[in-house]
Amino acid sequence: MFEELCSIYADALDNVGRYVDRETGECIQQMSIREFCLTDRWRPYVEHLRALRQEYGAKAKKMQEYIDTKKMLPGATLSGLFEIRDDECTRRDGSKFIAPVSRRETHLKQHTGWLAIDIDLADNAHLSNFNNVQMLVRFRPEIALLMRSCSGTGFFGLVRLAYPDRHKEQFKALLKEYAAFGIMLDKQCGNIGRVRFASWDDPQHIYINENAIAYKGLEQDVPQLVPQPQQHYAQIPASHYSQSADHSAFWQNQRVQDRLVELCVQAMVRRGKNITEDYKDWVKVGWALKGHPYGEQLFHSLSSMSRKYNAANTAHKWQQLGQSNTVSGNYIIHACKETLGEMEYSNIRKRVWEEMK
Repeated sequence: MFEELCSIYADALDNVGRYVDRETGECIQQMSIREFCLTDRWRPYVEHLRALRQEYGAKAKKMQEYIDTKKMLPGATLSGLFEIRDDECTRRDGSKFIAPVSRRETHLKQHTGWLAIDIDLADNAHLSNFNNVQMLVRFRPEIALLMRSCSGTGFFGLVRLAYPDRHKEQFKALLKEYAAFGIMLDKQCGNIGRVRFASWDDPQHIYINENAIAYKGLEQDVPQLVPQPQQHYAQIPASHYSQSADHSAFWQNQRVQDRLVELCVQAMVRRGKNITEDYKDWVKVGWALKGHPYGEQLFHSLSSMSRKYNAANTAHKWQQLGQSNTVSGNYIIHACKETLGEMEYSNIRKRVWEEMK
C-alpha cells in the first residue's frame, strides 16, 4: 500500500524538482508515497517546527528559525507523478521564454489514484474541540491515511479515488460532503499538481486503513445547500425500526447504526432540510446525537441549516446537553425518512449495507 510514485520538489515554488537530500547530496525527483509519508527522515525538522509552534503560537510561522527549518522539508505531489518538459513560461514583465518545467497537468505522467486532503485549524475555528476532527475523519470509509501536518495544527489524509481521471469533480464532491459535517477542507487540494510539505508522526497518531473504500462521489451528485422551512418530528419507538430477522444482527450493530445516522444527517444537510429551527427540536437533535462518535460535528451540521445558527452558541449547547434516556439516533433516522422520503432513505440503507456488510 502507498507504493505509488509521486514527484518531489524543494518547496511550493519549485516547478522542476530541485530537492537535494541534505545528508547524501542527492537530487531526489520522485519517491514512493510510503517513503514520503511514513518515514523517520523528516522527524527532527518536524519536531522542531512543532516545538516552535507550541512555544510561540501562530507567531512562530514568521520567525526566521521556523522558516529555515521548514525549508529542510521537501514537498510532494501526492496525486501525481509528473514529467519534466520544455514549455513556455512567462516572466513578471510579461515576456515569454522556454524552460524545463514540471507540475503542470499537461505534464502529468501518471495519477497515483490518491487525493490528499488538508484540514487546518484556521479553517475550522467553529469547532469547540479541533481534535474531534481526527475521530470524525477516521470513521470515514474512504480515508486510507490520516496524520498530523508538520506544524501539528492540522491533519492531512489520503483518499483513494474511484475515478482519478475526474480528480477535480471528485474533490468538489468531497469538499461539499465534508462541509455537510462542519469539516472545512483546504480548497487548494483539488489541484493535482499541489505540493504538500513532508511531515512525521509517531505511530500512535498515524491512522492507516488498508481496507479503505474508493470514493465514488462526483460534483453533480452533491447538491448545493438550500435552507428550507422548519419541520417538527415526534419521538417514535425504536420498534418502528426493527429490521427483518435475516439481517437484524447487522442493523443492530452500533457501528452500523452510527454510520446510518451519519449518512442520514449528510443527506438532510445536502438537501438543506431544517429540523432545528424550534428550540425543543434543536435540543432533541442534540440528545439524539450525543452518543454518536462525532456527534458534535453532526450537531453543528444540522444546526447550520437554521438561519439562527451561531457556531459558538451551538458549541455551548452541546457542552450543556447530557445523555437522554428517551431520545436516540432513531430520532434522526425518522427525520430523514420524513423529510427525504422512503426512496432516498432506502438508498442510504443500501449504501450502509454495501459498505459494511
